[in-house]
Amino acid sequence: LLRSISGGLNWTDCAEALNKVSWIWMYVFSAYMCVTYFAVLNVMTGIFCASAMENAQHDRELAVQSVLAEKHSFISSLETLFKEIDDDSDGWVSINDIEQHLAHPDVQAFFDALELETSDT
Repeated sequence: LLRSISGGLNWTDCAEALNKVSWIWMYVFSAYMCVTYFAVLNVMTGIFCASAMENAQHDRELAVQSVLAEKHSFISSLETLFKEIDDDSDGWVSINDIEQHLAHPDVQAFFDALELETSDT
């Protein structure tokens, strides 16, 4: 039986030899082979599906982590920008401070890098 399942012996040869003894033994052996093959295939399919689902969950977690890291980086960049715009360091940024700094090309480039529009159109 083991050699038939593991590929060491052609199982049709075993079935033919058992048919010479009794046709019942041939059907029992054929049923055993079918059940064993289906059981092995179901286990392998289950392992594959579980692995695929685990990988999909891991990919989803990585995507969430990436978005959160990008959001944190964006917020940090904006905090840095507004600290630079706050000339008197009082923690407040007026519209005049913003208008003065938007005239500088490096501030405009920074806003462009953050994909924020600086023009009023």
